[in-house]
Amino acid sequence: MGSIDKYFILITKLSNAPHPHNRRIAKKVYDYSNLWLHNALLNEQALESVGSKNFLDPGPTQTWNRTDFHGANGQEI
Repeated sequence: MGSIDKYFILITKLSNAPHPHNRRIAKKVYDYSNLWLHNALLNEQALESVGSKNFLDPGPTQTWNRTDFHGANGQEI
């Protein structure tokens, strides 16, 4: 069982706990984790849409040149 599974089991147990304070804590943690996952997915999609993975890792065949960090007229991007 992975740590994510254990995490969601803990959240479920807290959510079903009889004390209302535990349910409030569980809801806050659940909301923050959903927000974090949503932001992580958005960041990954943004990286893929602009091709940043290739930019960050040029690979063995690609070489850096002046236009990687500067426009055609030499101004910094």
